[in-house]
Amino acid sequence: ELGTHHGKSAVAMAATAEYVWTFDTYQGDSMIGAPDYQTAKKSVEETSDNIALKIGDWSDREVEPEVFELMQAKLVDAIFYDAAHEPPHLHEKEFFGLVDEVDFRGLIAVHDYKPAEPAMRHVVASVDEYAKRSGRKMFGPMPGTSIVWFEPF
Repeated sequence: ELGTHHGKSAVAMAATAEYVWTFDTYQGDSMIGAPDYQTAKKSVEETSDNIALKIGDWSDREVEPEVFELMQAKLVDAIFYDAAHEPPHLHEKEFFGLVDEVDFRGLIAVHDYKPAEPAMRHVVASVDEYAKRSGRKMFGPMPGTSIVWFEPF
């Protein structure tokens, strides 16, 4: 998972996954405010022993090598992307570049795909561009959510 926030989705995934790596590089912005890593740590540590939580700054490249290595080594079956949407943080366009670079073929789910919201135009453009470039079929958004996904191939 890229984008932990409060850790709820990581805990939900850990209920059925063998192991969950969750990375958060969010440093705060005007839309959501400051990060709350204490809540994420508490959620993860109190709920599950099969989750690794890593917090760092993507713009300083603290986390990127670890994410890249996990993807490249094919240790990841699925990625749930719910991180920042604009530079200097990891954002969708940069994430999909990483997916291309390591030829990741697992399931990809992306949150905040909201075509009707101008603030999410970067998300929509990056996801649509990846769908076109990769030839992978995009599903969603799921009813009542802003989650879209690409099946493994």
